[in-house]
Amino acid sequence: MKGKHILNIGPRFTKGAARSGGIVVLFENWLTFCETQSVTAAVVDNNKKNYAPRVLAPLIILCKSVASMRRADVVFFNGTYNDYLYLAPFVILFGKLLRRKVVMRKFAGNFLDKYQQAGWLHRKMLDFTVNHADFCFWETQVLTKHYNSLKPDRNAWFPNVRSRTSSLRHKGGYQGRYIFLSGVQEQKGIEYLKEAFTMLGEGYHIDIFGPLYGYTEQQLQGANYAYLGPVDYADVYRKLAEYDVLVLPTYWTAEGYPGIILEAFSVGIPVIASRIGGIPELIADGHNGLLIAPQSAAAIVEAVRVMERADYEKMANEAYKSFDAYDETLVNPRVLDTLYAVCAS
Repeated sequence: MKGKHILNIGPRFTKGAARSGGIVVLFENWLTFCETQSVTAAVVDNNKKNYAPRVLAPLIILCKSVASMRRADVVFFNGTYNDYLYLAPFVILFGKLLRRKVVMRKFAGNFLDKYQQAGWLHRKMLDFTVNHADFCFWETQVLTKHYNSLKPDRNAWFPNVRSRTSSLRHKGGYQGRYIFLSGVQEQKGIEYLKEAFTMLGEGYHIDIFGPLYGYTEQQLQGANYAYLGPVDYADVYRKLAEYDVLVLPTYWTAEGYPGIILEAFSVGIPVIASRIGGIPELIADGHNGLLIAPQSAAAIVEAVRVMERADYEKMANEAYKSFDAYDETLVNPRVLDTLYAVCAS
C-alpha cells in the first residue's frame, strides 16, 4: 500500500511567533517523519492564527482541505477539541462525498471531560466526528480504551512522541538539583512550586526555565528558586541532563502527555508531577517518578523528601527505560502502517 497519497491536516508553526505550542510540535514531528520516509503527502495548515482575517480561517481551511482531498487516498486530520467541533465534521462529510478515508487524531487528554460538559448540539457534532471517521487515534490510553469499547478495532493509541537523545543525565547520583521547564504560567503550578521550596528552606533550590506568561522575572526570584530564562528547543535535552529531577506541579485540566516529561525520561531523570490528565499514565508512582496532588505545596515538599530517601539510581534508570513507549522511531511507523491499512480496508 506504500505510494498512497496522504493529506495531512494539522497546525503548523505560528508565523512570527518565537515559540509554538506542544500540538504544533507534534504535528511538525509527524510531517518530518513523512518526509524522511518519502511518504507522498500534502499538508493543510489548520492553525487559525496563520490566517487573516481569523474569523474566516475555518472556511479557508475547509476549502483548502476539500481541494486537496481530491488527490488524496486518505485524510489524516490532527486536531484539538474545538477542531473536532467546528471543522472536522465538515471534513468528514466531504470525505464521505468524495469517497475518501478520513482518520482522526485527537491531541490532549481531556476529551471526555469536555464532552460530558458540552451541550446537546456540541455532543451531536462530536458524536458525528468520532462515529463517522474511518479510524481514530487518541493521545491517552484511557480515551483509546473508552472508544474501543464503543467501536472495537477503530481506535488506537498515538501518544505524544519525542526522539531519543544522546544527552544523558550527569553521573554521580542524586545531588538535589531540581528543575522546572515549561511555560511559566499560573496553571503550571508556579505559585505552589515557589511556596514549596520556600517551605523546604535552606539547602533546597529549584531553577525555573521557560517562556513567561503573566509573570515577571522579579516575581520568580527567591532564596530557594530562580528564573533563568527560556530554553531553545534544541537545548532542552542538554539542559535537563544537568539536573536530577524535573518538577511539574501543573493543574491544567487539559494535560495529556506533557512533552517535557518524555524529554526528562529520554535523558534519564525522574519526574515529580501532578496526578492529573494523562500524567498518571506516564508516571508509575515510586518507579520512574512521583505523583502528587495538584495545587498543594505540601505535596511537593513531601515528594522532595521521598526523593531524598529513594533509590535514586534505580528510579532514574526506570525513567530512562520508560521512554521507549514514546520513541518516535517506534511509534510513527506503526501509525503510518495503520493509515495504509485504512486505505486498504
